[in-house]
Amino acid sequence: MMMMMMMNVVDRECNGDASESALLKCVEMSIGNVVNYRQKNKKVCEIPFNSTNKYQVTTRPTVRRATINRSVVE
Repeated sequence: MMMMMMMNVVDRECNGDASESALLKCVEMSIGNVVNYRQKNKKVCEIPFNSTNKYQVTTRPTVRRATINRSVVE
C-alpha cells in the first residue's frame, strides 16, 4: 500500500470504471491525496446512488479560510 502511495498517481492501478478512475486521478493531481482530503473534510450529508435517478451526492465542508464558508458537492 505504501509503495502505491509513492507512485505517480497516473501510473497507479485503479479498480473500477475507466471514467471514475480518470476522475479520481484528476482530483489527486489537482488537490492531492483524496484519502487525506476525506479525513480532513468529513461528510455532512449524502444522497446514495439511485439507479432510477442516476446520480449520487455527497457534501463536505472545506477546511480553508475561516472567513469563507463553502461546501464541496461530490
